[in-house]
Amino acid sequence: QRASFSGSFPEDPATAIIGGGMSGLACAWALAQSGLRCTVFDTGEHGVGGRLATRSSADGSLRGAPPGLLFDHACQYFTATHPSFQQIVDEWQAAGVVQRWEGPVGRLRGGSFVPDGGQERYMARGGMRQLAEHLAGRASREQRDGSGGLVEVRRPQWVSEARFTPDGWRLAGCGRDQGVYDAVVIAHNGKCANRLAAPMGVPAVAAQLRRLRLAATWVLMAAFRSPVAVPGGMEGAFIQGCQVLAWAGNNTAKLGPGGGRDGVECWTLISTQGYGGTNKVPQENVPADVAQRVAAEMLAAFATALGLPEGALPPVVFTQTQLWGAALPTNSPRVPCIFDPAARVGVCGDWVAEGGSVQAAALSGLALAQRIAAARGRRPDDMADLAQGLTTPLKAVAGEEIGQFP
Repeated sequence: QRASFSGSFPEDPATAIIGGGMSGLACAWALAQSGLRCTVFDTGEHGVGGRLATRSSADGSLRGAPPGLLFDHACQYFTATHPSFQQIVDEWQAAGVVQRWEGPVGRLRGGSFVPDGGQERYMARGGMRQLAEHLAGRASREQRDGSGGLVEVRRPQWVSEARFTPDGWRLAGCGRDQGVYDAVVIAHNGKCANRLAAPMGVPAVAAQLRRLRLAATWVLMAAFRSPVAVPGGMEGAFIQGCQVLAWAGNNTAKLGPGGGRDGVECWTLISTQGYGGTNKVPQENVPADVAQRVAAEMLAAFATALGLPEGALPPVVFTQTQLWGAALPTNSPRVPCIFDPAARVGVCGDWVAEGGSVQAAALSGLALAQRIAAARGRRPDDMADLAQGLTTPLKAVAGEEIGQFP
């Protein structure tokens, strides 16, 4: 059954946002700025953020880790090239949430490091998850007429069903009813999003989600007993000429004392998409022998990229691997968002706008919020101009192995 509401779009719609990464949180904040209510559903056990992900021994998100370890284990930094996003970043800086990453970042091949110049990179103080928590908290504090917060965040909470009814979209997850909403925003992707959208009665939206292609990457969080010998003061580098590694980043240098203590140095190593695909396993149940092999191969590749002989890396005091099975989009419709106004269903995310970047995710969430706000009070036959991205072809995206940094 094709989902389509017969009445006008509500003047005061309640929106369900499924996914609490950058895009979903940006959408929630923008809806609240327009005085609209929404509920963000996120599956994160340790916090919101999606790929704005940080693991720490302080909060128990690192299994069996010694004290004082801190890793950004997905998004490593972000850039701003769009004026609207730069304005938002400036506000984050003024609030003390983000700062420029001044450390040398560049290209590494066989022990030779070439810094990249002229690009401003941003990081979140205390780890990328802190930016996500700031966004969630900021959105939750938005109020209207003293009637309480406009944004509710529920986590960890899966949404397994969104069922069309004449009264709105009824959501369910974890065997419990999650309420009825006037509009639904799908702010995640991959198999879970496909399973959610397929039976909703929104064929164009579901087809676009199915057309998305995602690459897998392995991430290794490795803590060394003493500092790693690196060329040129390198703090982060895209690895060249390596089939295993795409990125190496020094969390201790980037994040300061919180990123390691007592001389311990915390590094995040990210695999190439090719390596991720070749070694992909069910990410919910990674076999222990696979995780051990991947960690050993990534550490060996790191030493080779640094031009170090076998055994020259400092002793490793902790490692943890994670497979991001749907880490990076490889194609995109290159539209601000996807929106079916008749069904009151939209999709936002970095993959919708341009590819894997924080900027793309944020702008996509803002764009979808603007369309939902613009739909208020309009009849179904008067919203054709609000439809977007439902049939736009997806084309290959360019960018770095760990995401597109414009």
